[in-house]
Amino acid sequence: MKIIICGNYGAGNLGDELILKGILKMLNEKLSKHIAEITVLSASPKLTKKLHGVDAVKKIPAGFRSFIKGILTLSFFRTLSVIKKCDLFILGGGSLFDDTFPRASFIWGIQVLAAYIYKKPVYIFANGFGPLNTLTGKLITHLVCDYAKFISVRDEASVELLRELGIRKKITVAADPVFMLEKKDLCGHKQNGQKSNHKYIIFVLRNENSSIQTFSKIFDIIYKKYGFHIYLIPFTKQDENIFAQNKLLDKKFVHTVPYSLNFCAVYNLFKKAEMIVSARLHPIILSIIAVRPFIAISKFDKIKNLLQSAKLEDLFLNPRDKNFTKNFKSTFESVIKNKTNYTLRIVSSKADFQHKSDKNKNPLTNMLKTL
Repeated sequence: MKIIICGNYGAGNLGDELILKGILKMLNEKLSKHIAEITVLSASPKLTKKLHGVDAVKKIPAGFRSFIKGILTLSFFRTLSVIKKCDLFILGGGSLFDDTFPRASFIWGIQVLAAYIYKKPVYIFANGFGPLNTLTGKLITHLVCDYAKFISVRDEASVELLRELGIRKKITVAADPVFMLEKKDLCGHKQNGQKSNHKYIIFVLRNENSSIQTFSKIFDIIYKKYGFHIYLIPFTKQDENIFAQNKLLDKKFVHTVPYSLNFCAVYNLFKKAEMIVSARLHPIILSIIAVRPFIAISKFDKIKNLLQSAKLEDLFLNPRDKNFTKNFKSTFESVIKNKTNYTLRIVSSKADFQHKSDKNKNPLTNMLKTL
């Protein structure tokens, strides 16, 4: 059996690489009795092979220059050949159909178009959909989901959006693939890493100077009142570049961790942190896996939806609120003072998400019966 996994892999985003790791774990467990040949469509096949130990080829180019390059290097034809020979096309997790990022729906629609041309079954795996504000984004999303044989999503909001777009087939509400991972999947038998000389709070911010300006003041408050150092962990190379260039972060108690796709090193930092504060989704999920207190700060609904489903919405703050700094200080103090209570709630939500993640396996089981 030949399976393709397609998603935002090889682009240097640690969250997306964790998604792929979760999908690969599920496939390896589910296909243990089958002979499976897995190939990933990636922005950087070399990086994907190095990180995950699987075969990889370039994803279908969606731009003129990348298309010409694909023709000249023959990578375009290699990718088409792999798709033509596959038995199953999995469109991996993440927020692939999202108008927040220009051309996103077009990029992923092109990948599924190739599967459609060769009449390959498509499984949309634990995706988050929306926001979709453009006619093009809505149309492409409808066409892709209408063709897909099975669909699983990671929240109820995605189901509602797809229903609004006219998708009437069964949609399974599961969980993000990263919830399938445990420490052993990220670290194997490695030790817990180096000890820190001080207690610290992890911040995972987006590469936006405006948010850094706001949090520079918050860092001062945290250090002065609690004595915690600040560890900035970049989940993309762009994050690291912004951190390095911003003079507001030049403080003795603020430490920028070098950008890395080392799953174990990042997990160990999370596991030993007093708290994680994140503007990205997958650091929140990693916090839940590591059972560490956290605060989510985001203007995106995908994080709010995740926490609402886990009844942890009191840990969500919108940085656009005019009282954001005041609300953050209040929430931070509450989490520090009631750490045991919050930890117990996170343990409960972790179990619920892991149970939901098992639902991703059901469509795969049904699909395997038809192949």
